[in-house]
Amino acid sequence: MFTQLQGALRVTPRKLGVKNKNMKNQNNPTEAMALKVHQKFLKEFQEPVHHHISSLAIAACSISSFLIIATTLFAQEQNTLQTVEPQPPTTIEQPLVEDKSTTLDLNVDKPDLTIVDIYFSPNTPTTGEQFTGEVRVKVKNQGVGATNISTGAPGIPVIIGIADAKSNVSSEWANGGFYYLDNLAANATTEAKFPVKYTTFSSEILRIKAWVDSNARSDDLSDNLYILNEVDETNNFFKKDIILNESAGSLLSLELDKVALNSQEIETGFEFTNLVYNASDVSSANSGIPQPSESISQVYRLKNSRTDRQSFSAGLRTHKSIADARRHFDVINTQHARQIISLSASEKEIFGDDIFCHTSPDYATRNHQEGQPDIYYFICGFRYKNIFIDLQAEINTNDYKIPLRNLRQYYDNIINYDANRAVPVIEGTAPVSKTTSELASKPIPKSESTPTATVESNKAEQLILKLERTISKLEQRVIELEKKLVEVIDQGLVNRVKGRILLQVEENGEAWYVDPESENKLYMKDGEAAYDIMRALGLGITNANLEKIPIGIQEKLFNLKDTDGDTVPDNTEVAIGTDPSKSDSDGDGYDDKTEILSGYRPNNSGEYSYDTKLANRLKGRILLQVESHGEAWYVNPADSKRYYLGDPGTAYNVMRFLSLGIKNNDLRKIQVGEFEEK
Repeated sequence: MFTQLQGALRVTPRKLGVKNKNMKNQNNPTEAMALKVHQKFLKEFQEPVHHHISSLAIAACSISSFLIIATTLFAQEQNTLQTVEPQPPTTIEQPLVEDKSTTLDLNVDKPDLTIVDIYFSPNTPTTGEQFTGEVRVKVKNQGVGATNISTGAPGIPVIIGIADAKSNVSSEWANGGFYYLDNLAANATTEAKFPVKYTTFSSEILRIKAWVDSNARSDDLSDNLYILNEVDETNNFFKKDIILNESAGSLLSLELDKVALNSQEIETGFEFTNLVYNASDVSSANSGIPQPSESISQVYRLKNSRTDRQSFSAGLRTHKSIADARRHFDVINTQHARQIISLSASEKEIFGDDIFCHTSPDYATRNHQEGQPDIYYFICGFRYKNIFIDLQAEINTNDYKIPLRNLRQYYDNIINYDANRAVPVIEGTAPVSKTTSELASKPIPKSESTPTATVESNKAEQLILKLERTISKLEQRVIELEKKLVEVIDQGLVNRVKGRILLQVEENGEAWYVDPESENKLYMKDGEAAYDIMRALGLGITNANLEKIPIGIQEKLFNLKDTDGDTVPDNTEVAIGTDPSKSDSDGDGYDDKTEILSGYRPNNSGEYSYDTKLANRLKGRILLQVESHGEAWYVNPADSKRYYLGDPGTAYNVMRFLSLGIKNNDLRKIQVGEFEEK
């Protein structure tokens, strides 16, 4: 045992890298101390065997001391100590110090090619029309060195491919093959030009892919290297979606009420309850999109909808351009935090250009009513050319295919459009005649200070409103001329514009008001005429009900007085009870206009309590405050807000601000209201 231990201890110094007496640097005090401890340690082990127990204790202490000293020694050394016998060196990690004098920049003189743009020249093609021009691919060398094409190589290759952005099907244009660029200096730019001749693109959006410094089109990010030693071999691919121009022939012009579903097309057990011709589309307005040329909404519910809350509500819109329809689709598709339903390829194929379907997973829980089944909410929509239709469904089955099935029926009615198709009829009502107007038998207020109105029928059984007021010879001539030009009444058009103020854009800007009750248009020569006509057709309303309709503030005051500069006309402030001389009537830090538009009362801390149903029911009507001084308000159909008609000047400004342009051909499809001398 002693011999083995002694041998082990004799080996240990060499294994730990301790230098012997012949090593250099013996003047190192730490090293000298370690050697002395070692010598003493060996001497003690040469004592008689009967002292071996004590020697073992001493050895243990000596080994401990030795390890501490050896550790200190190695911590002070910066290089591996040499040993007497060759052993694997003990590596001591040192911080790396960069020697800038010997570092090589591997990117010196290297090019780096990338594509920065793709476009058509001399102009973007039009869908459905023949195009001759070029596809241009803009290439830049963003490296620090110039390109160096190999001897015998034709140049730097550029390849492109064109496909429909939606279907990814290759376009009608045959592949232009390769285009070869000359050498490019550092930071230089050039273009590859691919000729396109006598080609008609049927797509609305083309997706163009391009590769540079590559000799094949494979994966989008692949770079089948043709020129060696680029700085970055992963930036040689580029793609871009280009929206083609619209042709007049690509726009659909049809009557949306003939696209709406009839009683045979809606879900079994449901009934058609509502078909509204909207003067303006709220969804478009909220989305910041130009108003469509036509917009209607349709609702159908279960017959026992009071106990079973299932319903479908659709918005149908014909936009004036494909771009507007596409924007509307995109906004509705992304504006809400709903759960997107992933549609299969086959489900997408049965629709037009775009299709989406969403659901609201927490809708059933949030709207659950005790004793009734959960209701699931879906919203789906599609775009076909310039038509966008969305459908909101509240049903007790968690199945998106149900609203999708209903939406598909609208699409079929567009594809198979029939101009002679009957307009859907609400259950329990008679069909609407295209040549006959109906006038509700509601009393019109009469007073000594306002004109009066009467109704009589002509030979064609068209109801004509005769308004009693003094008119000029010029007004009479305009009215007589319009009467002669009206031949056929377009009831669909009348429904869309009744209650609106129309402006003849092809004449001298003559203004007409379409009375929503008689459905006659009445000529408003000026502010005085507008004021008289509107007051004559006024409907009495209590102050409490009037306050349930939001107040509208026109953006342009024209010549209206605004003393406090809060853009609320003085006479409007008087009518609602605010101070015309103070922009913040109640002194709460918010000006009167901000509070009005935010639904707060500008003269105290309360809020208005609006009744949307009441406001919608009174769209286009003139309201008279019967509990005050007969102040007149006009409910604008476009936003369901009331605008003050305090006097002829105010009425004229409202007429100019809220008017809707109309062409002569359309204007003459609306019956003319007559005037009688009083």
